[in-house]
Amino acid sequence: MREFRRVPSRTIWPIPCVTQLRWSTKNASSLCQPNALHSLSKELFVEENLDLGEISFDRVFNARRDVVFRCMTNPADLCHFFGPAGVSAPIEKMKIELRTGGAFETVMVNDATGEEYPSIGEVVEVSEPTRLVCSEKASDNPEQPAMTTAIDFYDLGDGRTRTVTVQSNVPAMYRSPEARAGMESYFEEFDKYLASLA
Repeated sequence: MREFRRVPSRTIWPIPCVTQLRWSTKNASSLCQPNALHSLSKELFVEENLDLGEISFDRVFNARRDVVFRCMTNPADLCHFFGPAGVSAPIEKMKIELRTGGAFETVMVNDATGEEYPSIGEVVEVSEPTRLVCSEKASDNPEQPAMTTAIDFYDLGDGRTRTVTVQSNVPAMYRSPEARAGMESYFEEFDKYLASLA
């Protein structure tokens, strides 16, 4: 008999908001545990033997590459939009060290209930302002290594930036329509913040 555990839905590690969105998935070859997607408003029953895959996001938006990179990595910016609508991300609960092996830690707080959703990540690779790779272990199972999120930032030469994000070892529950809706809400919050900087 299969065993199921109750897992809070989550929001994905920060990736840039854009005007174009492509969502694709493919199966992964090994069992690994992801960085989390939180949808915050519901719980999901998740099979312990996870179906893992890959998610890619290809986005273009009206902001310079250095601004996009800064917003994704600077707590003073990130605290304004990190997470979907209805969630806050207090700056005092963020720890971001832009170096290999450095921390990438955040806590989202449900505005309605006060429930906290910590994300404990690590910087794997950083090349400002062109590339950022982080990992996060969201499971206590030692056989399930962290999900890796890699973001490449491309200057389009006209004041716009293209980002290509690839997340590996993503369980099916984090690729669900509910997770996508949570991500779209997050993107909208980031869009609003970028617009406020113009």
